[in-house]
Amino acid sequence: MNNRIWDLIDQGYTLVTAHSRLARRIQHEYAKTRLAAGDQVWESADVLPWQSWIPRCWEQMQWSGQIDQQLINPAQQHYLWQEIIQDSSYGGELMQINLVIDRAMQAYELCQEWLIPVFPDDMYLNPDVWAFRSWVDAYNRLLHQNRWIDFTGVVNELCTDISGLPDKKIAFYGFDDLGPQQQKLIDVLKNNGADVAIIDPEPRNTNTRYLPMNDPRNELCSAAMWARQILNRKSDAVIGIIIQGLQSQRQAVEATFDQVLHPDHLVMADETIDRHYSIALGRPMWDYPLIYIAMEILRLGHDTCTVNQVGSLLRTPFIKGSNAEANTRAKLELALRRSGEYDWHLTNLVQYAGSQCGESENATEFIQLLKSFIKTFHESPNQQTPRQWAETFAKWLQAFGWPGERQLSSSEFQQLDAWQMALTSLASLGSVMKFCNYSVAVSQLSAILKRTSFQPESAETPIHISGLPGAAAMQYDFLWVIGMHDQVWPAQAQPNPFIPLSLQREAGLPGSSAEICRSSSQALTKDLVASAGEVIFSYPMMDGDRQCRPSPLLTRYIAAADELNIEQLENYPVIIHRSADLEIIFDNLAPPVTRGGNTAGGTGIFKEQAICPFRSFAHHRLFAKGPAKVNIGLDPAVRGQLVHSTLQFLWQRIKASEALQRLSDTEMEKTINDAVARAIHHFRPRYPESFTAKFSELESE
Repeated sequence: MNNRIWDLIDQGYTLVTAHSRLARRIQHEYAKTRLAAGDQVWESADVLPWQSWIPRCWEQMQWSGQIDQQLINPAQQHYLWQEIIQDSSYGGELMQINLVIDRAMQAYELCQEWLIPVFPDDMYLNPDVWAFRSWVDAYNRLLHQNRWIDFTGVVNELCTDISGLPDKKIAFYGFDDLGPQQQKLIDVLKNNGADVAIIDPEPRNTNTRYLPMNDPRNELCSAAMWARQILNRKSDAVIGIIIQGLQSQRQAVEATFDQVLHPDHLVMADETIDRHYSIALGRPMWDYPLIYIAMEILRLGHDTCTVNQVGSLLRTPFIKGSNAEANTRAKLELALRRSGEYDWHLTNLVQYAGSQCGESENATEFIQLLKSFIKTFHESPNQQTPRQWAETFAKWLQAFGWPGERQLSSSEFQQLDAWQMALTSLASLGSVMKFCNYSVAVSQLSAILKRTSFQPESAETPIHISGLPGAAAMQYDFLWVIGMHDQVWPAQAQPNPFIPLSLQREAGLPGSSAEICRSSSQALTKDLVASAGEVIFSYPMMDGDRQCRPSPLLTRYIAAADELNIEQLENYPVIIHRSADLEIIFDNLAPPVTRGGNTAGGTGIFKEQAICPFRSFAHHRLFAKGPAKVNIGLDPAVRGQLVHSTLQFLWQRIKASEALQRLSDTEMEKTINDAVARAIHHFRPRYPESFTAKFSELESE
């Protein structure tokens, strides 16, 4: 880090960073410098990311009594845009309305941040841009009428009047490029007597190389092995791994770095491993199991639930009775899958479990939870305020015993805190909407969880894995930037469709033209090179069937791949297997095939024997079966059984061909109808969801 940062913090400056990850890193490094100086107690550094500093400024000005506008949060802002777009004349024509909402909000924020007026009257506007301008007008009217203000509006207000702002010493650090709105605020601060400092990272580069790798997997493995070698040689090193497209590769990144740095993950619980790396990229809250199960419980209030949804609740450890009823709940799920029903009404599911499932499949406590939910759900008012719905949802989860009976891990505790924040965001919608029904409340909460990125906090690690934006200011000892081929670097232009292209290029918006992309990519490349002592850029020569070429911005650093002496990746499962002292046990006993008995399976026995003898042995001698696959509607086997049952009832009535020949056409039709009705009546208890009145009528015909 730039040593000037520590001096400014000690002088009482507020340090504003580009993102929260950088703020946490600075706080950690500052604590290390104070400990190294022998201090035992010190005042916490006032370090905030831009997204937190602006709301704090607004709150401080509110306390001084200068303003009375209410700052709306992202959930409230998203709801307003959703309502405006859905209620507009364009709402019925949109196929992917959530994507349109996100792009429209992004366009509005870009216009604010880059001081672009929406839009000059004399400018030609295509239908998309015209629609966007009408939405912006409606949004601004709502803000004005209700005395609301959003984040970018706060920055505009601060640019107008900052007399009540208590922060008089402010330093900005880590911004790849200050936008016009940010620069305007900085100029206003300076003109009003504030002591403002712009800090640039200290150049520290001594060696830069650009290496070709065989493919993306080889590139990722090489970076992980390289990082491990550095840690073995220098345990206090700070190592950066920057990955283009980290979001789409996250699972592969975790698997590779676990295999290289933590082979103990093969034999230990995931929560017990203190990893040497951290990934600075959150996942949507919806993706975390604890949160996902909470939403599966709340979604039980919909008209039907799927067998997969019920299966998730039967298997989860996050509800009451998960340990005591583990076996019976597993058997109940198998029974539900054998039924062939894909969708279930809760009342039908409860009745089916009581009448059609055996004692070993009757998960009594789970069924009681469902009964209690049905009762509580029907007793709850269908129209409530968002705050009341948040309280109702919390009560429903508590009744299910969520988050479970076992002790939660550190990550799960943080997920629980994040869930409470999500409920708070839902409750905050009461400021922009009055009452809503159950479906709207669940939909809004789901949207909040999917939009909210969450990353459990952990101890500071020596290896930092991140995406490209904001990485240059982090300052590393060693840095490897992965995936820098000519298709991604320089970055490709991606203009926003809701802002006229001429205005975007005139303002210099990032991604609005190839020239701007090349210029910003060159500047960021320079910053990345300066951010670490040793820097490696790499690219895959092949990505699937596509041949990749080196980036023209990095050819000056190109070197041969064999310059880098990297150990080969050990296959720890193979090593463990080879080191084992194996004992061979002959197990040649199996249930006998009785002489003269029938073995079910038909020609499938010979087919499976030819494919895999053990598979045939497991299926037809050990009678091993997997969970049944469930599809919507009756499968062909059940339809065949229904026809067979109908014919059985028919011939039980007729008994002989002579009796059949004596029946008149009317008698014949009545006899067939009676047989069909008996067969459907016989199957209805086993398939309560499929055999509705309409379906039974169609099946009868």
